[in-house]
Amino acid sequence: MMYFLKKDGLIEKDGRGENTVLQSTRKGMSLLRKLKGQFRNRLPEKHYEKTPSENFIIVAFDVPEKERRKRDWLREALGHIGLQRIQQSLWMGKKTIPKNFLEDIERLGIASYIEIFEIKKSGTLRHIV
Repeated sequence: MMYFLKKDGLIEKDGRGENTVLQSTRKGMSLLRKLKGQFRNRLPEKHYEKTPSENFIIVAFDVPEKERRKRDWLREALGHIGLQRIQQSLWMGKKTIPKNFLEDIERLGIASYIEIFEIKKSGTLRHIV
């Protein structure tokens, strides 16, 4: 691996003998910054555990257009959780929202655009059950 990193100009030797160290080149540091940026912008997996619930969950969101990738990811993730789409940004179902899903929306910075409601009394929703 070291051979290929050196061959590609990503690392170089500095010093001689026992004092020799390997260090990143400018090209290597540039590539590292680029890779870190790609990782930071990577969307999480959208497959979450489907756990039934006795209560209805309603998820409403208004993610801005500039965050389209995250909004599309959110819709797919809600479907994988087992919620049904009522409208584009309104989902409902008798499923538990997984903790790792909540952590992912927080990490993506879209939690402030999402409201999650849990309904314990059915009221006018009785006919849906």
